[in-house]
Amino acid sequence: MKVECSYKYNITNMVLMNNTVNWVDSVKYLGIICLGGASLSVDYADIKRKFYVACNSVLGKYADECVKLSLMKTMCLPMLTHCLGALDIASHIVKDTIQ
Repeated sequence: MKVECSYKYNITNMVLMNNTVNWVDSVKYLGIICLGGASLSVDYADIKRKFYVACNSVLGKYADECVKLSLMKTMCLPMLTHCLGALDIASHIVKDTIQ
């Protein structure tokens, strides 16, 4: 993946043990999708989608509200907060996510 100054230039593919390694625009590492370009950034759409799917699954169950809250806390919230401490999240991204 090309980041910073090198993303503008056309760089030939690498060859490793007679296998071609192509350049990519994004890399998925530990469930986080990193995007290349002028600066390294993170794609939050996949994380939010998985969180919403898990929440909808829990909320669709016929169960007591306390059970649903406990399930959301144990099953859904970790999906949203996975690797959060390692990410540098700008305040405008957090505001867009909440709205």
